[in-house]
Amino acid sequence: PDIDNSSIINKTLTGAKNKDIIIFPNGKFPIHHPIQQLNKALRWEGQEDSNIIAGMDCEGVIFSTNEALRSEINRINFINNYGYSTKTGIRISQVIKISDCEIKGWGEYGIIVSADIATLGANSDSSFCRFDDLFISGCNKGGMYFQGGDANQCNIYHVDIRDCGGMAFDDNSFLGNKFFGCMVHNCVGSYAARQDSNRAEFFGCYAEMGCSPVILHGRS
Repeated sequence: PDIDNSSIINKTLTGAKNKDIIIFPNGKFPIHHPIQQLNKALRWEGQEDSNIIAGMDCEGVIFSTNEALRSEINRINFINNYGYSTKTGIRISQVIKISDCEIKGWGEYGIIVSADIATLGANSDSSFCRFDDLFISGCNKGGMYFQGGDANQCNIYHVDIRDCGGMAFDDNSFLGNKFFGCMVHNCVGSYAARQDSNRAEFFGCYAEMGCSPVILHGRS
């Protein structure tokens, strides 16, 4: 845990070309500073047990681009062993697909999708992201949070969120997103769609173990 891998990972991402594949072997990769992938479309590939482990007050990974590029993350876990920090695991303002990952122990949210071209600039568009088979747990503020005018039309499949101190799925985007077969267990809240313009849809989603309330506005 005293070894900081953030510099070498960031150098690798900076030197990579669009559509390159970055392979994370089995093992633990402690970071003391955020990982930032900017203006690139890359594919991160983990193996059976690839883990990025953040320090106490370190943001995890930040993805943003000013082009219509889609990145991918597969089979990499993002862990913070210090849940009382104020940081988020994965912060997204580009189009991305994330699958088969665990996001655990973050002080704020597991994942934030924050995108609004009108207020945050042309490099902030996350419409049509996709999230498949994720396990998010132990995050103090909540599991997944969507905000802004261009964090819409994302598809979220089979995401399991447990033991979080806030709303598990919190959709504060302009038009809303689609959630398929998602599960909430032992969180302060389960599903929220907050904007009056929101058209979020929830298909076959459920919650258990005291996960009220559900908050739906607009046409959700």
